[in-house]
Amino acid sequence: MIGKYQRRNLLVDEIEIQALLLRNKIADIIQDEFAREMNYLVYEEARRCCEGCQIDDPSQMHHDCMMKEEEEIWICHYKEAKKHLKVDKLWSAIEEQIRKKLDVYMEDPWLKYLLHLVKVDETSAYLMYKNFERKQNENEDECLRLGCYEYE
Repeated sequence: MIGKYQRRNLLVDEIEIQALLLRNKIADIIQDEFAREMNYLVYEEARRCCEGCQIDDPSQMHHDCMMKEEEEIWICHYKEAKKHLKVDKLWSAIEEQIRKKLDVYMEDPWLKYLLHLVKVDETSAYLMYKNFERKQNENEDECLRLGCYEYE
């Protein structure tokens, strides 16, 4: 038999679990948006540095941006791309996604988490992006399986 104090602790535990799940979802959204933006910036930097892109060469062989592996592109261009990251613009996109997906309004401590992400090295950022990409592919596979479409 559960006493009245035990029920109260169970309720508190459930609330703590829900709060933890919400924090994890928020952290995931922040990481995903950071990974999406950094991937865009890394490839923009790769195209900016590519001689083939600069002269609009039709041959793929003259395009460094097309001849390198994805991980190599990240390693070569991440640090320079990070200089072009606009944190305020990214933060606005994150807040919008969190409101859209969780119906939650953000507080400043989460901005500190984003600023921490900006300091990660290229390998950690690349792994975040690969995790984001994997989740996107899983979502697309699930949508195809169920016959639904997600509009953004």
